[in-house]
Amino acid sequence: MKCLTLLFLALITLIGRPPRTEGAKILATFAFPGRSQYIFAEAYLKALAARGHEVTVINTFENKPVPNMRFISAPKIHKHYAEAMQVMQADESFLQKQKSFSWLLGIISECLLENESVQELLKSGETFDLVIAEVLHTEALYGFAQHFNATLMGFSTYGTDYNIDELMGNISPMAYNPLISSPRSNPMSFVERLENNLEIWLEKLVYEFYHYPKMEKQYSKYFPNATRTLPEVLDSFSLMLLGQHFSVSYPRPYLPNMIEVGGLHISHKPKALPDDIKQFIESSAHGVIYFSLGSNVRSKDLPESTRDTLLKVFGSLKQRVLWKFEDNLLPGKPDNVFISKWFPQPDILAHPNVKLFITHGGLLSTMESIYFGKPVLGLPGKCICMYANSVSTWRRTL
Repeated sequence: MKCLTLLFLALITLIGRPPRTEGAKILATFAFPGRSQYIFAEAYLKALAARGHEVTVINTFENKPVPNMRFISAPKIHKHYAEAMQVMQADESFLQKQKSFSWLLGIISECLLENESVQELLKSGETFDLVIAEVLHTEALYGFAQHFNATLMGFSTYGTDYNIDELMGNISPMAYNPLISSPRSNPMSFVERLENNLEIWLEKLVYEFYHYPKMEKQYSKYFPNATRTLPEVLDSFSLMLLGQHFSVSYPRPYLPNMIEVGGLHISHKPKALPDDIKQFIESSAHGVIYFSLGSNVRSKDLPESTRDTLLKVFGSLKQRVLWKFEDNLLPGKPDNVFISKWFPQPDILAHPNVKLFITHGGLLSTMESIYFGKPVLGLPGKCICMYANSVSTWRRTL
C-alpha cells in the first residue's frame, strides 16, 4: 500500500510538471537588399521564433519588433541602390555582366561585414547553435558559422542552380539544367544546350579567377582567427532550403538534404486589407487590376514615355488599377488608379475582385498568382533577370 501511494504521488508530480522544451539559438544572415527575397525567408524565421527558438537576424531593412527575434540592421547597401540597378540593367556582354554581378555581390557582403553592430556581435563572445545563410555568391558571409562554431544551413530564395548543387555535392547536368539567369527552360534545343554549356563555363571562369579570390580576401579580413578555411566552410552545409517548387519549374535531381519550400511565405489565411485598399477594390463594379514590378525595380524609375503610355492605357479601362509606385505623386494619374509605395501583395491577390496581375515575372509573384488563381500579364524590362523570369515562366507553362 505504501509503495502504491509513493507511485501515485510520483505520477501526480510528473503530470503536474510542464513539458520540457529545448530551443536553439539561431543566427540568420540575409544581406541582399531586395525586400521580396527577405519576405520569402521572413515567414520561416518568424515560425522558428514562435516555436520558442531565439532568432537573431542580420538584414538590410528596418524591422518591427517580433517576440523571440532580435534584429541587426546593416542598411548601407541601399546607398548603392541606384548604382546596383544600373549594373543589372546595363547593356553589356555576358562576360562583362558576370563581372558586374560579382562587383555588386562583393559590395553587398562588404557592407554587411563592416557594419558596426555586426562587428560587435562578432566580438561579443556570444554563441549560436545554427547559422542560416542566404546563398547568393556572398561566400564570405558563410564564415559566421565557423566563427560561432555552429551548424551551417543554406536558404536559397531563388531556388537552385549548379553552384548550389556543387555546394551540396549534387550533380547538375548542363544538358537539361538551364542557367538560372537565362530565358531558357527545359527541354532545350541542341543550340540552346550548346549556349547553356558555354555560358555556364564562362560564369565558372569568372567565379574562379575573379569572384572567389575577392571572397577569400573578405573572409580573411573579417575572420582573421578562422578555425576553418573558406573551402572547408563551403563544404559544410548540412541542409539547403530551396525557394522553388516543381510545379513552376522542371525535373532535376536533388539530394535528401535539398528541400523545395516554394510558397512557404504564402499564408493560408490572408490578412484583412487596409480600409482604403479594401474599399477601392470592393467598390469597383468591373474588378481590379494589380500592377507591380517587384521590390528590386522601381516603377518611378521607368522612362517617362513608358509611364505616360501606362497611364493612358490604365485611364481608358473600366477596371480600377492598383499600381505599386514608389513616390507620393504621379503626374497625370487618372481617377481609377490607386498608387502606393508598398502593397500587401498576397492579400490583394487573394481577393476575388482582383481580376489580373501585371508583373515582371518574379518567382514569388509567379507562385502567388498560381496559388490564388490569377491571370498574369508579363511585363519584362531591360533588367536581364526580369526578361529571363518572364520568358522562362511562359515557356514552362506550355
